[in-house]
Amino acid sequence: MLLRALILAAVVMVLWNPFVLVFDPGFQLSFLATIGLVFVSPHFEQHLLWVPEVAGLRGIVAATFATQLTVLPLLLYQIGAISLVAPIVNVLILPLVPTVMFLSFVAGIVGMHSLFLATPFAWAGYILLTYMFLVVDFFSSIQFASVTLPVMQWWVLLLFYCIALIIYCKTYADDVT
Repeated sequence: MLLRALILAAVVMVLWNPFVLVFDPGFQLSFLATIGLVFVSPHFEQHLLWVPEVAGLRGIVAATFATQLTVLPLLLYQIGAISLVAPIVNVLILPLVPTVMFLSFVAGIVGMHSLFLATPFAWAGYILLTYMFLVVDFFSSIQFASVTLPVMQWWVLLLFYCIALIIYCKTYADDVT
């Protein structure tokens, strides 16, 4: 059911603008990341029992590794680089994203009526965003934060995803239907 919904959404977007399929890395990465979150992450989570469940940490680690794995070949094809620190950074900042989004939303809604009343929400969101940017800046300044590799050829990319799909379907056939 989820696969059908995801494919339907992708088909509608491609019908609306066929160029997104080939010329929009954001569409491609978002589609693959969603596949990673929906289909791969639950299987990772089953094998990460050693990661504590506190504050949803196990789910965050599973989601991080699942999305990294599903977008990695496309990233190698598009830019030829791998971030070695992204999983750590994601674990440090992802738990804050819903709170920042909520605070920003409340600040925006309240701010339409009273800037004074919106200020505490805006400041709280700003403080959390500042922390997030500091974490990203710190880890990106590490010399080995990313590794540049030879850019992957398009046919290798296609072959990789075809093999991955076959392996996934044979291993988790119940999830695909």
